[in-house]
Amino acid sequence: MYKTVTNYYLSILKRQKKLLFLYTVIGFVAFPMVALISTNYDGGRGIYEYSILMYAIFMGACALIMPIVINKFMLNKRSVDTYFSLPISRKHLFDVHFFAGLTCIYVPLLLNYLIGILLLTFRYGFYSFTLHSLLGLFGIIVITMAIYSINTLIVTKANNMIDSAILIAAYVVLPFMLYVCSMSFVNQFTVGFTDSMFDFGIMLNFLSPFTILNDFVSSFNDFIRTYTTALEYNLLWIAYEALIIVGFYFWAVNVFKKRKGEDSEQVSNDFFTYPLVVNLSSVLLLSMYIIDITDIILTITIVVITFILYLIMHFISRRSMKVTPQLIIKYFVILAAFNIFAFAAKETYFFGINLQTPNIDQFTKLEVSYYDYDNWNGKDNEYEAVILLSNMNKDEEKFVNDILDLQKVAAEEKKNHIGNSYYYVEDSIYLRVAFKVNDDDYDHYYRFNLPREDYGDLLESKCFKVMNYGYDTEIVD
Repeated sequence: MYKTVTNYYLSILKRQKKLLFLYTVIGFVAFPMVALISTNYDGGRGIYEYSILMYAIFMGACALIMPIVINKFMLNKRSVDTYFSLPISRKHLFDVHFFAGLTCIYVPLLLNYLIGILLLTFRYGFYSFTLHSLLGLFGIIVITMAIYSINTLIVTKANNMIDSAILIAAYVVLPFMLYVCSMSFVNQFTVGFTDSMFDFGIMLNFLSPFTILNDFVSSFNDFIRTYTTALEYNLLWIAYEALIIVGFYFWAVNVFKKRKGEDSEQVSNDFFTYPLVVNLSSVLLLSMYIIDITDIILTITIVVITFILYLIMHFISRRSMKVTPQLIIKYFVILAAFNIFAFAAKETYFFGINLQTPNIDQFTKLEVSYYDYDNWNGKDNEYEAVILLSNMNKDEEKFVNDILDLQKVAAEEKKNHIGNSYYYVEDSIYLRVAFKVNDDDYDHYYRFNLPREDYGDLLESKCFKVMNYGYDTEIVD
């Protein structure tokens, strides 16, 4: 069995010799050739930086394409029966193709990278970052292998080559779409809170290896460029991508073992193919703007546009232009379910989040500031109040309590103005509030639009000082 599997593995590589040659040429041009002909006066740092970027882009692209190329047999009805009849188990058949794909991507590039390092060492000498560059390459390999594993699973769930390409592209875009739409939805329902209190960047890292790849390459190139002694990047994300590799590999193996030959060249109907992509995309499109029944024209426009996009996605997934009653009912069920959720979020002050206020015992300092551009009355100043929470007088205690009450008042106003990131207030002041543990702490940062006539006492508090170019000039009485 071992000999059979080995021979089959070598036969796949032999059939991919043109691809291996192409990757070898690209790898050589991306690093060794540049290291050989480039004139560089910073000990080769610029060449290292360039090569890491080029290899990351190329490996990321290969991780998208190679799963289709190496597994195309399972997407063709004539080929799949032949391959499934080979005298090796389904598990070994999957493994051979999986690792043959990895070999085609990484072996040519690794060989060229080592040649490039030797050339740079010969030209400029051995530097500490020479060894570190191998660490950078290792990180890129782990992340792109995670991309490869995810896309291998997508190919095993798809039933034809077109669906494989569409679904791989969809799963690249969906995390970013979810990121943008989540921020839009939260901004429509929350008030006071800033983006720092809803860290959607972490969500994007969990959902998209491409985000981690971009962040890692940027951090690594900063490390090479600035002569620092430590890589400022959380390597736990690399460990997370390693878990993705293992998890999606076993998931894909399980799917492949159960795959039926007759499914090839059929429309993909697994839940994680078009059903999930179409329904999730529809919800995300609806979340961009909450329906307001008081504006009939806008409501009709939103419903019509999202319905058309929903139909287009179904036409692509089903290869049919037929509009059935079930299709229409399904859309309006999604529309109703989403707006019930949105209504619940509105009536509960976004599930109580808008009513939450900071526990001042957890902070050491409160900073409040605003600009007054009331040129009509001759005012054009920045006002700032800095309160040490551990040692407050009566005026400061009242000021802090008034600031905390702003969140509850703003929450009530926001409930009546859902759909706007900031509800409109005529003749308003834009107030910035930050509760801090130290000077660099901006994790609890709030902002409010306050009507000048309703909050005159607060805005003219003795706690505020006028700031001109960073110098205190007077106390506002």
